Amino acid sequence: MLDFLPYSRRALNMSGTAAATNELLSRTLQAFQDCSDLVHQQFPAQLIDVLYFDHLTDQEMLRSDVLEPFSRLQPSAIESLLTLSQYKPIFVTSNLVEGILHGEAAIFFNGQAYLYDTGGPEYRAIQSWETESVISGPHDAFTESLDTNLSLIRRRVRDARLKTIPLTIGKTRERIYASIYRRAS
Repeated sequence: MLDFLPYSRRALNMSGTAAATNELLSRTLQAFQDCSDLVHQQFPAQLIDVLYFDHLTDQEMLRSDVLEPFSRLQPSAIESLLTLSQYKPIFVTSNLVEGILHGEAAIFFNGQAYLYDTGGPEYRAIQSWETESVISGPHDAFTESLDTNLSLIRRRVRDARLKTIPLTIGKTRERIYASIYRRAS
């Protein structure tokens, strides 16, 4: 069983001790404020925070290469794991934001930040919209799940100012949808 706090897509708080001691984490969380689709997983026993967009990452690779190993290791062993070549040390917040927007997982430990390339999710080719003809521009259709649609949008608009607000509609059969907007800088 994994030893981490369950994530809440809405709960991106910066009150934890790891966030207070890690300036890069605080700045990265600030850049993604109101991005409800950003996942923030905390491993309190190991003093690790991991940030990523689950619809931009290969979930199996993330689980097997990042989440499970970090949940089992002691802080002393984590330092040696992070020296492996897969973990790129990052020193600038803008590089962390860019990496997360490209589907990498950001790992914060002991005041340092690292990016791990999770390879991106497997997904089938998106079908073109067939009821309307489009002469120019993208031909992607929003006919998939919410995560797939968010992935389509995030892949085209790689900007931390793109914000998502999850909402539900319906009383007997609730459906989740998202209000998406781009905050002015």
